[in-house]
Amino acid sequence: MDSFGRWIYRQRRWVLALSLVAILAIGAVGFSVFPKLQAEGFTDDSSASATVERVLADDFREPATDAFLLVRSPGSQVTTGQAAAVGQRLTREVASVQGVTFVQSPWSPGGPDTLVSPGGDAALILVSLVPDEAAAEQAAVDLRDRFAGTTDGVEVLAGGATVAGAAVGERIGRDLVTAELIAIPITLLLLLFVFGGLIAAGLPVLVGIGAVLLSFGGLLAFTFATDVSIYAVNLITGLGLALGIDYSLLIVSRFREELRKGTDVESALGITVATAGRTVIASGLVVAVTMAGFLFFPLYFLRSFGYAGLVVVIAAVLGAIFVLCSLLAILGQRVNRFTVWRRSTETRDTGFWAQVARRVMRRPALWGGAAVAVLVVLSLPAFGVVFGPTDERSLPADDPAAVAGQSVRTAFVGNDASPIEIVFPSGQAPADGAAYAREVSQVPGVEAVVAADGVFTDGRRVGPAPDADALTSPSGAERIVATSSVVPGTGEARGQVSEIRDINGAALVGGAAAEDADTINAIAGALPAVITWVVVSVLVLLFLYTGSLLLPVKAVIMNVLGLAATLGILVWVFQEGYLTWLVGGFTVTGTVDTSMVVLTAIVAFALAMDYELFLISRIREEWLRTGDNEAAVAFGMQRSGRIVTAAAILIAVLFGAFITSSVTTIKVLGLGVAVAILIDATIIRGVVVPAFMRIAGKWNWWAPRWLKRVHDRIGLTD
Repeated sequence: MDSFGRWIYRQRRWVLALSLVAILAIGAVGFSVFPKLQAEGFTDDSSASATVERVLADDFREPATDAFLLVRSPGSQVTTGQAAAVGQRLTREVASVQGVTFVQSPWSPGGPDTLVSPGGDAALILVSLVPDEAAAEQAAVDLRDRFAGTTDGVEVLAGGATVAGAAVGERIGRDLVTAELIAIPITLLLLLFVFGGLIAAGLPVLVGIGAVLLSFGGLLAFTFATDVSIYAVNLITGLGLALGIDYSLLIVSRFREELRKGTDVESALGITVATAGRTVIASGLVVAVTMAGFLFFPLYFLRSFGYAGLVVVIAAVLGAIFVLCSLLAILGQRVNRFTVWRRSTETRDTGFWAQVARRVMRRPALWGGAAVAVLVVLSLPAFGVVFGPTDERSLPADDPAAVAGQSVRTAFVGNDASPIEIVFPSGQAPADGAAYAREVSQVPGVEAVVAADGVFTDGRRVGPAPDADALTSPSGAERIVATSSVVPGTGEARGQVSEIRDINGAALVGGAAAEDADTINAIAGALPAVITWVVVSVLVLLFLYTGSLLLPVKAVIMNVLGLAATLGILVWVFQEGYLTWLVGGFTVTGTVDTSMVVLTAIVAFALAMDYELFLISRIREEWLRTGDNEAAVAFGMQRSGRIVTAAAILIAVLFGAFITSSVTTIKVLGLGVAVAILIDATIIRGVVVPAFMRIAGKWNWWAPRWLKRVHDRIGLTD
């Protein structure tokens, strides 16, 4: 690594020129990724609910509802007079929109009366769109822009999953610009405070921006092979700037430290690459394997973060090693030019963080126990967490798509707006269909069950099916439709779906509530593999870096404690609705978005491991030099504490800027990562780590001889 650093010094101009050309070229092409990104991907295509959706479309010629128009005529009936004329016209015109494949309304031939609200002043026009997500989203935007509004005293609102998804994508694009306009100037000021000079402060931002540009190109490559979520852009900008700045902080600080010792520029760069550069590469490996955990999820929304995370890590490491190091080689001592804050440029072996470490190590059990107790208290709300789906409620309450969704939730509860669909494949229907329908109708919250044998309520047959023949497909599949008073997206709705599924194992249960249940089950089902992959990979990599068995285990346990505390805070804010003034207005649903909790946890875990390596690298360096555990901890805390603290504050600013987003899910990501990083950099790194390492003593660095030989042969450190 030292030789590699010296090679970069000798070839510095060529390395910089080729690197900049690559960044500009790939970045220019990468901007074309935005039209290719999707706003959906929150469901498991292999689930029972997805199978029901396909059966309804293929066998019953009734594709899933992707969008709807809500027609409202306050004070009059929508099925008569002017409102009826408007509804009939809309039904015809919607069918002619490019991308629309199926339309059903009370005014279409055979349209069910149950698409009219119980009060009669509102009705639904259900719309199915083409399977291609990009074309479907464009059709949804056309529906919204063309038909939403007030016509002849009749109000029309556009809603549904695809309409809401389009609205989310538009808002994310605008919010992303706002967040970066807030974050980047603050970041520059903080870097100026940390480094004291304009040149040194500007380098990390350049590397971060370069990492983002490279990542857009990498993400574009994935879109040619698979669907990629629009939300991945937020991760690229946040994590790209964060890692680029993190790695640059470490490298620039070490380079300037070596120059202050009187080392010549070539040797200083060689030492910097051999120490800080090696840490950056090791950190990149740890972050990469952690982000690869997203690839185990069946939802492409979550897999997209795996794609984004991998390209971001590679881009940040390449930028730090090639672009930054070649710039440092060219600048040399000029990296300290334009100094405006001289005190911050000093490097001392004794100071605030060394004093903190020694104070903690004098009473490690007391300080460590108190810190763990604080984390446990913060995590208590997490025990009451209620997970929920991603839907239109993540939009501001006054967004038209959110207004439409809320109107349907209140006006059409127990109606055909969101039925429970039950499908039996050919030959698998129960012998006594009436008995099965009666049992389903007795499930709490089920209002009515429509089957070929009739309509059932509370276990009683109340009449014949309106169109019994339509409930059996040409292939022999049988369909049962149940209406429920339970609102989809709640724990009660998921319990209702589970109870219906338990009645007959052959039944495929679909609909909005089943889709939500299947999504949570899919995430939960993938978590064991994700956790195993992340924990085992991180333990192995940390061992290869430290040569210790105990330190990797300590790092994982401490990070889990920090994540538990973060989840508790997210529950307190977003589920319970406290401190809404801090994060801005949003719709409190009584749940926390399942996918965003997973995203926040994995990203925060990856960044926490980043800081673990920053800290342990300097502690280990001093331990190998002196063999004094306490002195090494104090030295490492002092030398890396300032960098870790600065990096944590910078990342908190970068992700905290996402709190300004108008989309609740992005607020969750911003607050979650910011809080997790600040907890990690203060309570865990500042208190728990030195307390633990003082108690463990020399056992911190222990490993069996055969593992020591493994580390010596293939370890990530000399």
